[in-house]
Amino acid sequence: MDSKGLYEKAYNLHYFKSDFSKAIELYQEIIKDFPESEEAGYSKNQIENIENMGNLEKEKLKNKKEKQEGEGKTHLSMMDRQEAILEAIMKDISKMGKDIHTISTIVLIWFILGLIGILISVITFLSIV
Repeated sequence: MDSKGLYEKAYNLHYFKSDFSKAIELYQEIIKDFPESEEAGYSKNQIENIENMGNLEKEKLKNKKEKQEGEGKTHLSMMDRQEAILEAIMKDISKMGKDIHTISTIVLIWFILGLIGILISVITFLSIV
């Protein structure tokens, strides 16, 4: 199977079947067997999404899947899938927000230190003159 086929299978296990362990195995297989493919990059992101997903969220998705299987349904409803995808996206956005806040703080400190340096230079210059 090529990288696209494996990725599609892993993605379906991940988002539609909530079989996270098998999905991770396939994502890792893609990274190992097709390291230069676009799917390898996507697979790394998907593994990170699964790892960042809280245990409570994983349990919630698995319970929904089991409940639906008990009712004769073999996949998550469209709403459940969208909810799972949205939660993963929101976690990614939240993580990026924390990174941006850290970078902003560093830039602000750097700017203040620069102003202090200029102030010291001006005071030194004025004391010499």
